[in-house]
Amino acid sequence: MIVNPKPTVNNKGRVRLFLVGTEKAKDTIHSRLKLSVAGPRHMHFPLEADEDYFAQLTNEKPVTEVVNGRKRRRWVLPRGLRGEVLDCEVLNLVALQLSRVRVEHLGTL
Repeated sequence: MIVNPKPTVNNKGRVRLFLVGTEKAKDTIHSRLKLSVAGPRHMHFPLEADEDYFAQLTNEKPVTEVVNGRKRRRWVLPRGLRGEVLDCEVLNLVALQLSRVRVEHLGTL
């Protein structure tokens, strides 16, 4: 799961915060980009999506580092490039999971 459906209130303002697995969300999005046949989890894009849109979606790359003797994988955006589209797609996945909409039933509405 990309987002923990149970918020934490363990913070100064006692505000409900949802913990998001950003790395996992980016992995999920990139795995869906590789799907070549339309179907479940296939990504659809607006007709007006241009080259910049897709560049921002794919500019970040996974990198594995060793930190304190342990391997750590993270997504890195090269200096000078933009990645807002990927960030928006991460938030879209979070919103979808928190809404509890069953995507498999959307085509039947």
